[in-house]
Amino acid sequence: MHTITMPVISTCHITAATDRIMQDQGDQNPWTYIAPYSEGAFMYIQSEDMEGQPTEFSDIFAWARKHGYQWVRIDADGDVVDQLPSYEWT
Repeated sequence: MHTITMPVISTCHITAATDRIMQDQGDQNPWTYIAPYSEGAFMYIQSEDMEGQPTEFSDIFAWARKHGYQWVRIDADGDVVDQLPSYEWT
């Protein structure tokens, strides 16, 4: 049986603008698979960066690839990861 480990990281690792893109576009964005829900989103980790993607995606993708994750859950109650930038939401 194929299983995955998925970290749950804080929404502070994306900007409010990127959250709006994720919530509004979901899988219709041009960069990766995203399954939004009211407090965050599940995001597929691409094997390479895509042109025009938000900077936060590049940071999260690099961090996730380094640790061998295929998916990341971004959640309002997720963990803050010291190795990732944090953003203030206004």
